Amino acid sequence: AAEMCLKVAELYQFISSLKDRYNSLASIIESAWVALQASDTEKANALSKVASDHIWEKLHSGNWQEVELIWRQSYTFVMMVSAVIKLLGGDSTREALELVDKGILMGAPISPVSLHELASLLALGVSKEGVATVEVSLSAEVLKFEIHTSEMVSVKEEEEKDTSHQETEEVVPEEPLPRPKIPLRLRNYKSVCQAETDADFNNLASQVAPALDCSKNTVFASKLFQRLKQKKIEVRTLDSDDTSIGSSGNGGLYLQQSRGLTPIERVQCPSLEEFYYRYMKQERPAVLTGCIDHWPACSGDTAWSLKNLQARFGPRTVPVEIGQKYTDEKWSQKLMTLSEFISKYIEDPSSKSKGYLAQHQLFDQIPELRDDICTPDYCQLGSGEEHMKVNAWLGPKGTISPLHQDSYHNLLAQVMGSKYIRLYPMDETPYLYPYEGLLSNTSQVDVENPNLEQYPLFNQAQGLECSLMKGEMLYIPYRCWHYVRSLESSFSISFWW
Repeated sequence: AAEMCLKVAELYQFISSLKDRYNSLASIIESAWVALQASDTEKANALSKVASDHIWEKLHSGNWQEVELIWRQSYTFVMMVSAVIKLLGGDSTREALELVDKGILMGAPISPVSLHELASLLALGVSKEGVATVEVSLSAEVLKFEIHTSEMVSVKEEEEKDTSHQETEEVVPEEPLPRPKIPLRLRNYKSVCQAETDADFNNLASQVAPALDCSKNTVFASKLFQRLKQKKIEVRTLDSDDTSIGSSGNGGLYLQQSRGLTPIERVQCPSLEEFYYRYMKQERPAVLTGCIDHWPACSGDTAWSLKNLQARFGPRTVPVEIGQKYTDEKWSQKLMTLSEFISKYIEDPSSKSKGYLAQHQLFDQIPELRDDICTPDYCQLGSGEEHMKVNAWLGPKGTISPLHQDSYHNLLAQVMGSKYIRLYPMDETPYLYPYEGLLSNTSQVDVENPNLEQYPLFNQAQGLECSLMKGEMLYIPYRCWHYVRSLESSFSISFWW
């Protein structure tokens, strides 16, 4: 059995401190608590709703940074009380967990309440629904949460018992699709366009070498791109630093068209000294390889996938941005469970709107996820891990972070999928047309489809680009402008320091 105990006397200390500031609110919360102790869950629920609605209004009045801490702490306390009411009233553990997550997201820590610990306990109960029960008891001295699984057989053991006597069928692995043979160099690459027959064209096009530099052959690249389209051969943009044309591995071709951009330097797991002097001190971006392969999130049975995340943390409530990018007029935010988010916005191909779990401190909300990653050693070159911010970015193909800059050094680790990233140094700011006011850290330019009539100077901006693949990290220097687009379903982690 797992349990969590809170002393009622310590809980009353918070109510007493609240009376010194907001006596009317404290009286409502205290009345809800008294009703709860008298087992009058209906009255307790009505009073806690009055309190939570009042606090919610305060949390959403004005700038979030200016909200008094006491309101956020009060929300934490009321969400804990509301979760207790749900459990005592016989409601589902999922509903109680949703309230606790809201307290974590919108509230602030208070002693002795640990909503993170309570959320972990409730999540365990939800994950073992049917083979475990979450019980709550309240006396004059102690509030106790307890989950019982000791007399239950685990789901995994049940499955093993049910299948142990069955004959297992031999699984024959599927043969991998043949990959096209690509020579080291196809010197006469223009013959691809000049091929007279379809057979010659297809044969030559499938063997185009990675040596072709489209930035020096823009006319040829454009002609080849059009001919591939006419032949109905799949063509997709590949933003790579060393490949311009080649096989996509599924019978199609990819083509990198010239945009006058410089590939971001790639380096294999540099030492701390090299990283500091060559990259951080000189504000030079770099793709770092071989640095996160050992993370449980990236390898083995614990490697993250949509299925894995849903199974482990599906019932947890998270904030989701609705809209392709935060500069869109119809952009909004919504709270939903992680499972609902993945099902509706990532796995459903018919979804017409974009959903993005963006810039969220998910590892603070769900500490268990921290066990699957490690803080990169390079972050030690900052002011200390206590000042570091770790954000999660999970979304489907096509999510976009517009060109913007942050007042941090940033290591962006790609754990699932891949992303196209464009960078512009701070010196290029005069060409990037930042918004005025609140969004002054964001460019008005759609960098992949710029309106040069409206933003003519953008054509002079000198940028860098890369495709960040699974298992790689990108170093983005302090206040370096960056634009990010998901090439497929993707999970990234940013370390700001």
